[in-house]
Amino acid sequence: FLVFLWASIFLTRKAAGMGAEAALTFGKKLAGVGLGLGTGLIARRALPAAGRIATKALGGLGRRPALQAMLGRIPTRGLQQITRASRQQVVDAEARISRMGMTSAEIQQALASRQFRNAADVAGAVRVLQKNRDLTPQPGVAGYGDTHLRQAADTLRGLNLDFVPFLRANPTIANRADFPADVFDRETRRILDASGRTGQNPTPDDEQEAVRRLAWQRIRPQDLETMDLELFANEDAKRMFLEIASGDHLSRLARLNPRTAQSIQAYLDTHEPVWDGFDTVKKQAMEKYFASNAGQELGWHLPPYVRTPPPGGTTPPPTP
Repeated sequence: FLVFLWASIFLTRKAAGMGAEAALTFGKKLAGVGLGLGTGLIARRALPAAGRIATKALGGLGRRPALQAMLGRIPTRGLQQITRASRQQVVDAEARISRMGMTSAEIQQALASRQFRNAADVAGAVRVLQKNRDLTPQPGVAGYGDTHLRQAADTLRGLNLDFVPFLRANPTIANRADFPADVFDRETRRILDASGRTGQNPTPDDEQEAVRRLAWQRIRPQDLETMDLELFANEDAKRMFLEIASGDHLSRLARLNPRTAQSIQAYLDTHEPVWDGFDTVKKQAMEKYFASNAGQELGWHLPPYVRTPPPGGTTPPPTP
């Protein structure tokens, strides 16, 4: 079945010498594979890996209408059957694990000990952790971590299964493929321009920084309610949050978890380069929020190294 699926992805190359009869034979075989995967014992073993391939193949056929017209509806229906079965397997796994009544620590330990081996089970387990806001390792759990998050992310991403909420719950699992090429290129150019390397080729570190920034830029104030706030134990997460934070972000976070908000305020107080990296508009917005009653009531304040402007004036220049 994998041969047929991969063939559908690269069929443009193969179709040059394929007549109508051969194409129809191929389509019938592919439809049979789809029905077998959707209903038979092989589904539990082959899915959702086959579903990811089928989803990609459907995208390839969608971009080649002439090829799709030549093959007819049969291969498309077979691929759709595989994709639907794969998605349903993930949904069923999530529901089954939820009904088991396991704590987040128990789910993480089960992932670490490979009790959940099938990719659908891993994705379902991680989705339960996401809803519990417990994607980061629980105390006393060893062997669970980014590997499991990325495996689940690859499955959800490959099946087009509601991946954006998962990314917003933990932006650290983003990769370059999650963003349109033009958006990614534009962000890398910004990084190069800011570092005085305009026109140069981005380094792997530049590209990783672009991925992080784009992932955090998706975080809306309301997303903090479902985000695993233990992420902010990492200083890089604090820096990224401050770069995208509006007054609404800061207020929402302080109400949800005052301790986390205090740790971010302490980080800003002791990391002047973070503030220096803000543009003028960002600095003005932060100063306005920190000076507001709402900001002060929630414990936010300007860092001590920032000189506040006099009423109706501008920030005075430093003393010579």
